[in-house]
Amino acid sequence: MKIAYFTSHIYEPDFISAPIEGKKPNPAGQNFHEKVIKSLSGFAEVDVYSYLPFNMDLPEKDFQVESGIRYHYVKASKNKVVRALFGPGKLAGRAHKNVPDFIFFDSLNRSTSKAAIRLALTSGAKAVAILTDHPNNITGLKPSYSNAILSCAAKASACFALTPKLVEAFGFLGRPHLIQPVLVEKEPIEPYKHEAPYIYYGGALYLKDGLSDLLSAYLTTNPKYDLIITGHGPFDTEILKAAEHNPRIIFHGQVSKKEHLSLIAGSALSINPRRYDKKIDDYAVPSKVMEYLCYAPYVASTKSTALMETFRHEINWIHDGTLTFFREFLNNDGVFEGLKKNTAQDRVISEFGIKETSRVLREFLAKLSD
Repeated sequence: MKIAYFTSHIYEPDFISAPIEGKKPNPAGQNFHEKVIKSLSGFAEVDVYSYLPFNMDLPEKDFQVESGIRYHYVKASKNKVVRALFGPGKLAGRAHKNVPDFIFFDSLNRSTSKAAIRLALTSGAKAVAILTDHPNNITGLKPSYSNAILSCAAKASACFALTPKLVEAFGFLGRPHLIQPVLVEKEPIEPYKHEAPYIYYGGALYLKDGLSDLLSAYLTTNPKYDLIITGHGPFDTEILKAAEHNPRIIFHGQVSKKEHLSLIAGSALSINPRRYDKKIDDYAVPSKVMEYLCYAPYVASTKSTALMETFRHEINWIHDGTLTFFREFLNNDGVFEGLKKNTAQDRVISEFGIKETSRVLREFLAKLSD
């Protein structure tokens, strides 16, 4: 079986090392698509057509990274109009040389979506939209662009979605779809060595991600833990200011995937303080918590319905805000007590790991072929 995969995902070593002007792509999206690609490669040859961000300095090239996975880098024009008019055709043209049986595509990128639908129409291959979030939840997207994304993705034959609400929003109710809220990969990782126990947060750094709540809770309660934060985003300036005034707050900026996982494994507690928003909860699953469940000894998170339904007893749920959570579980000595230990590490791999996801995707595509 041959699969074409249209995405802005970049091979991990290139993502880390490539020079970039301005904003770097979201590493959570990068990591998620890497896992889907690996899952598909368990039973098919996967050609990944990466539409390179126009601000990233990487050459167009074709290369194989492992058995069954080949990458094809396609450069995007720096001119917005040229990107919109000719980008999808350029992508589809590269893939037409090796006609696939199925086409997977990142639905949140209009160019990759248009390229996938164009190739499906000309080749007869069935397109599968990958639904990871609602475009309305993405900061800075105009309504017209969001509507174009929804309209284009709906032209696919099927979808692979994180939540039922995404299936509904993109128009796949009553049509072939596969829902899986979690996708993880367990790698051999050495826990990060730090001179003191620490609380860890790694991910996007926006106000909506609850970083101000985390800093406030930490500074108010003064626990006997350092606080290590990694990631990138507009809130990083506030974190840097806090770190300058308090040496127990450590900000590493953007780190590699391996460093991120090592920091999770070495933490006393890995936390997701993101403020609850029903619009986000309906359409997205916090990828950082998926990773926490694989490696962290203790996990704390604000409400995520998809994860609460599956891991209700393995996560320490933050119901009334991060400050209340800290006050509830910190004893008089500033040490956490009474937290539920993360016992999901084996289960999350057996139910949502690469091997099981590969099996589920293979069965899904077999039914789609009938």
